[in-house]
Amino acid sequence: IYPHILREITHFFSIYKDLEGKRVETKGWQDASAARALIAESQKAFMEQPKRAAGKTS
Repeated sequence: IYPHILREITHFFSIYKDLEGKRVETKGWQDASAARALIAESQKAFMEQPKRAAGKTS
């Protein structure tokens, strides 16, 4: 990805909640293997959550 595109994406994520009065912190970019590790970690955390009854939102 071109560096300019990465800067545009970073800029978008740093300001997209401004109108809601919320702050967002961007922490930079990592490679595909870091993304895969984060996805695997997130899937594991999700699977370890207690099961909820179907249709129950809280």
